[in-house]
Amino acid sequence: MLKNIFSPLISSFSKPKWQSKNAETRIQGILESLEPGNPELESIAINDENSDVKICAINRIIDLEAIQQVIKKTSNPNLKNEPTTKAAHDRFSKILSAETFPIADIVDRLEVLRGSIPPKICDYIASHGKEEELRLIVLDKIKRDSLLGDIALKDDSFEVRLKAVKLINKKSTLQRVCKKSRSKNKKIYQQAKQRLEQLIEDENRPVKYTQESINICEQLDKLYKRQLLRQEIHTFNQLKQDWNKVKNFANNDNTKRYEKLVDKIELTLVDLKQEEYEIKQKIEQLENLLLQLSQSINDYLETPDNGTELKEIQKLQQQWLSLIGQLDNSKSKQLTAKYLEMIKLLEITTSEDKSDNTSNHIYSPVATFESLEQSIKQAQNLLSQNQTIGQKLVSNLLNKIDKDIKQIESSNITQSGSDFNQLKDKYASIKSKLTQKLDDQKQQKSQFIQNIQQLVNQINQHIESGETEQAIKLRQQFQDRLDETQLLTKHEKSQQLEGIKETQQQLSQLSSWKNWANDYKRESLSSQAQEIFLNIEKQLNELPENIESVYQLYAAQIKDLRSQWKLLKGPSNKHTWEAFNNYCNQSFELFQPYIEQLESIKQKNVETKKKLCAQLQQYVEHMNWNNNQELTDKDFQETDWKQVDNILKQANKEWRAIGKINHNDHQKLHKQFKQSQQIINHQLNQVWDKNAAKFKQLIDEANQLVEISEQDLNKAISECKRIQANWKRVGPTRQKIRKVLWNKFRQSCDLVFNKREQARETLKQEDESKQLEKTALCENLEALNQQNLNLNELQKAFSDINESWQKIEQNRNKKEPLNLRFKEAIIQYQNKVSQLEILAEQENIKHLKDKADFCQEIEQKATLSEEELDILDKQWHSLTVISDKTLEKQITARYEQAIKNNADSNYDELVKQKEKLCLAMEILTESPSPIDKEQDRMNFKIEQLNDKLQQNNNEEVLTANQLLISWYLLPCYKINELEGLSQRFFKAYEN
Repeated sequence: MLKNIFSPLISSFSKPKWQSKNAETRIQGILESLEPGNPELESIAINDENSDVKICAINRIIDLEAIQQVIKKTSNPNLKNEPTTKAAHDRFSKILSAETFPIADIVDRLEVLRGSIPPKICDYIASHGKEEELRLIVLDKIKRDSLLGDIALKDDSFEVRLKAVKLINKKSTLQRVCKKSRSKNKKIYQQAKQRLEQLIEDENRPVKYTQESINICEQLDKLYKRQLLRQEIHTFNQLKQDWNKVKNFANNDNTKRYEKLVDKIELTLVDLKQEEYEIKQKIEQLENLLLQLSQSINDYLETPDNGTELKEIQKLQQQWLSLIGQLDNSKSKQLTAKYLEMIKLLEITTSEDKSDNTSNHIYSPVATFESLEQSIKQAQNLLSQNQTIGQKLVSNLLNKIDKDIKQIESSNITQSGSDFNQLKDKYASIKSKLTQKLDDQKQQKSQFIQNIQQLVNQINQHIESGETEQAIKLRQQFQDRLDETQLLTKHEKSQQLEGIKETQQQLSQLSSWKNWANDYKRESLSSQAQEIFLNIEKQLNELPENIESVYQLYAAQIKDLRSQWKLLKGPSNKHTWEAFNNYCNQSFELFQPYIEQLESIKQKNVETKKKLCAQLQQYVEHMNWNNNQELTDKDFQETDWKQVDNILKQANKEWRAIGKINHNDHQKLHKQFKQSQQIINHQLNQVWDKNAAKFKQLIDEANQLVEISEQDLNKAISECKRIQANWKRVGPTRQKIRKVLWNKFRQSCDLVFNKREQARETLKQEDESKQLEKTALCENLEALNQQNLNLNELQKAFSDINESWQKIEQNRNKKEPLNLRFKEAIIQYQNKVSQLEILAEQENIKHLKDKADFCQEIEQKATLSEEELDILDKQWHSLTVISDKTLEKQITARYEQAIKNNADSNYDELVKQKEKLCLAMEILTESPSPIDKEQDRMNFKIEQLNDKLQQNNNEEVLTANQLLISWYLLPCYKINELEGLSQRFFKAYEN
């Protein structure tokens, strides 16, 4: 009674069991008093001193956040297998896997799984997780392929199994999955097989791509050797694209080789482009000289006082001879031919005056005929020219031709004959066309003068209207047209310029008024400067932090306004200048904070450049180098000069990358940097010179191989490879010099290697040609197998195809695709032949039976009259002829014997033969013989066996059809007596 009264009071002052000092009591209290999810469980799991109590509390936690806190505060990296840590991880795994009750919300669990989870927990959830979503998420975190393999085979969800297969990265695991899923789950098997093939391909890819990188280098090397880079630029670009796909798998040697080849080819391309550009420029200069020379010749002939033009012609000739010597190509030859034709034309058209003043001139008809031919040729060349031809030039040339024709016609020598008449006809046609061309030029000239006169009128109109700028532009157009035209001579152009002289004076007077226009322009610039200042002030007042963007927007505009002001000529108004200058200065004053910031940045750049100068100077001091120091052999051999070159290049790169600094600082620091740079360059120059000498020595050795290759190509190739290896071991030299030396070296090497490439290319072309022929033969045989031909036609066509194949195919690989294809086509052909032979044999037996039945009817008659014989003969010839000529001949023999009616002469022998055929058919078809014929059957077998032994087993066994043919060929007299044999035979045949 007292206990019941005081127990509540006592319990309120006593501690709960899970707070007892006794560990076992605390465990009992946790199990009895603390429900799963109680917050006290987290505190006990973290703070209790006894590990068993902690484990008990951990196993009662169901909250994800609580168990994560326990793991975080109790985990000890040095004690991975500590029981409390292990229990916390196990509990965490079960909560996530929905193996505790109540089950935690799946959204929370999925969120936790998307974070960082220990591998063991991931493995557990993948195997025990209740929901499919859990297992799908955690699969990405599993590292053990064996576990992924088990999941791929055992998981209840197809999606989980399929994803597990895709994540497996070991061949052995995939092979296990393929083996066990092959008969159970085709989709999983197919995915595993596909993944296995992908892994094998990935393993082989480095080797494959490494080989491809080697092939690319070899193709680049061949491309460079062929010296056809202009035509094969597309191939070069494609090889560079292919390299980007395999470059990560190429070793250092291949990478270096590729880079060197690309550098060489690109440098060669640059040189080729430069060479093409220079040639193009020179050709353009020569074409321009031709035009000038043509114009000068026309001016020389058309101008009364032509002494100046003659000097101009001589000057142009000197320029031509100086420039043409620098070219050596087909284009220069064409231009030279045009030049020589032009000079000859000048000589021909001016020789008339000289000949008139020459005394004691001796006339030669032969020489005149040759001169006539040459002059007509010059006239034809004039006609074919696109440019303008001079009136005087054509007139002189035609006069000379007319004079030569008259001299030949007046001579008594007839050697010209029909050739002279042809020349006259040709000249008449050319003369007519030249006259027409001169008339056309005259019209064009008149039209041109009319056009430029209209231009002069427009200039005068603009001058009268005060439109100076438009007048100046038209005046320039007038001058440009006059300079470009070939329709006018220099004398005529001078006359046109004299005619516009008054207009030019008026235009000069008006241009003095431009100063007034400049004043207006200055006022406009001042207004623009004011507007910019107001815009800057407004934007900086609204958003001061945008000062940098505002500066970048307007600073350049202000500088541009100042530049425009400087370009304006003449004096300026003082008030306008002061206003303009003040607005510009005030604008920059607004930017002063930012400009000061820029100064700070420039100062930092100064410090950076000082540091770089100091580093480069320290490097020079470390190497014990100074100005003009000579390089020793020891330094040459022991120093990594490639590294020295890279250090200098990197220093230059960093120097250029540093931002702007003030001009004074730049001069001082640049001088320091340049001093160290010069010292390093001096050392490198010495190294480059020595290496260049080594390269030249190797070039001499390579040149000697050209002679050796004529006698012993293999030896030359071997030596060439050795020299190439030595070339690679030589150190760096100047890039331009190395390129020149390398080109010379490659030319000698290519002469050796090209011979081998030519031999290989010849074999390759022959092989490709044979492959095409074999493909055609395969197609022909396959097509033949599809055609509906008789046996003879089929065999004849096959014989032709097979004979052609045997000529091409000699000692080839039997497993080659085309060989296998042809073999398969032969098998199809043989099957078709067998079918046709069977059909032919059946057809022959059918026709043979018909003829045999006809013979049997005749053989049963005792006598035959002449009329009956005639009727039988007609009936016999109406029967179908057997295609087998031998059978046809044999059955015809039976027919002829039947109409002779000599039955009794060989009847006994006939019976014996038929009995033997019956026994042979019964033995062949394993049919029973009559009881009284058993002994005869045995004797017949023994007889057959003896025949085979005597003939060494080479005799072929007769078929049922062959026995049937033999039966039909035997006569059948006294059909009633032979009926029993006939029934036996055909009964056995049908079996």
